[in-house]
Amino acid sequence: MRIATQVKVIIGCAWGAALVLATFLCIFGQKASFSRNVHDQTAAAIWETQRLESQTYEYLLTKNERSKKQWKIQYRIVTEKIHSPLITSSLSRNEYEILNSAISEMESIFDNYAALKNTPETTDLHREKEALLFGQLRTRLADILNFMQALHYASMKAVVSIFNLFICIALFFSVIVASITFVIATRIKINILGPLINLQHNMTQLGTANFNHVTEDTRDDEIGDLARSFVAMSQSLHKTMASRDELNAEILIRKQVESHLQQSNTDLGQKTLALESAYAELESFSYSVSHDLRSPLRAIEGFSRAVLEDYSEKLDDNGKMYLTRVRDAANRMDTLIDSVLLLSRVSRADLKIETCNLSSMAKEIVAELQFAEPERKVHFEISENLMVLGDPTLLRNVLQNLIGNAWKYTKQTKHPQIEFLCVEKGAQTSTFAVRDNGAGFSMKYADKLFGAFQRLHSSKEFSGTGVGLAIVKRIILRHAGTCWAQAEVEKGATFYFELKNATS
Repeated sequence: MRIATQVKVIIGCAWGAALVLATFLCIFGQKASFSRNVHDQTAAAIWETQRLESQTYEYLLTKNERSKKQWKIQYRIVTEKIHSPLITSSLSRNEYEILNSAISEMESIFDNYAALKNTPETTDLHREKEALLFGQLRTRLADILNFMQALHYASMKAVVSIFNLFICIALFFSVIVASITFVIATRIKINILGPLINLQHNMTQLGTANFNHVTEDTRDDEIGDLARSFVAMSQSLHKTMASRDELNAEILIRKQVESHLQQSNTDLGQKTLALESAYAELESFSYSVSHDLRSPLRAIEGFSRAVLEDYSEKLDDNGKMYLTRVRDAANRMDTLIDSVLLLSRVSRADLKIETCNLSSMAKEIVAELQFAEPERKVHFEISENLMVLGDPTLLRNVLQNLIGNAWKYTKQTKHPQIEFLCVEKGAQTSTFAVRDNGAGFSMKYADKLFGAFQRLHSSKEFSGTGVGLAIVKRIILRHAGTCWAQAEVEKGATFYFELKNATS
């Protein structure tokens, strides 16, 4: 018999024994669980009944309405505990009727007792009735307690019986498993260990490169197949060792390539560190320049304002105009410094990627623009539910610059219109556009459009620093996207940008 067949027989027997054992365990587990739950429920019922007895004595002492209400609440708790499905299913019909009758009579007796307590009479007959009712109430409580304690003891006894029976069955199966183990060990020793010793001898010969002393096994089972495969493998190995020198040469070449790659990685790491250092120096330089430039600007603006305020009577109109122009130039320089710092921060800020609703952002920006200039009447069209993946703060900055530019460059248009829409939706990315019918620009200057401080219109026509579109390009590039524009003079402009879909 082949080993696989023997193993199948053994596994089948093991599965059969396991199935029988699992069946017994399931049955005993269910019974034990049921008895244990009954045990816990009866313990809870006993506890609540004892509390009801304490409430009864408390009402006897205080005779107030609060004690009566507490007794009623505790009575409902006891009733719910005793009428639980586990306890009722453990009782016979006769036992259930007796217990239910005792509970019902107890409430009736208590109501009569409470009514008798509330009467002002103090005669001997009154006291005798009161004592009789109290005695009946105690008797019903004792009956219920005795009933629950008997059921509690019976459930505990059932749990112990099931546990003892389980131990006996476990011992029986242990003997069966030990017997099967002994039979399997004997079969392994006869049919497997002997052939394996012969196979070990062949492996030892192969380890010493002695291919001529490898013996074959004629057994018609898996070990025989393994021995014949081993012989074939040793012959193949003998042929393979002839090309070992070529293999060693190839390994040497690969090691040299790996060494070269490691050196390249080291150089790349050094360049990365140098780049990080350059970024840090650039950040320090930006803030240093900002501080150093703002100081004299504040001085120029402050002293100019002081001269205008304190010596305005001594200045003619030209002098006041010159000082005003000096202050305006200082303010423009301050705005340019802020724009440079913003451009630097956009390039270095950490990205916090999440799902963003560009439609909601656009509507908020439009509301801000309309609030700032309520006299302007601009027709907006914003597509709904434009969802992308990106940094919400940076993407809001993109829309603020693009929609803000459209708002600015349609100022001189008779019927201004601004659109924000998705022009192409792909499997991974989508292309969005901000379109207006404003001043536009000539496409021959398109290559300068997204550069810093590049302006296609004079500051007298339209205000600005020339940094907004440079910021847009930096942000879109950081999101692995692209941006471009199309326009025609006096016919408006359309700015496109590409971002990843929220579902990609």
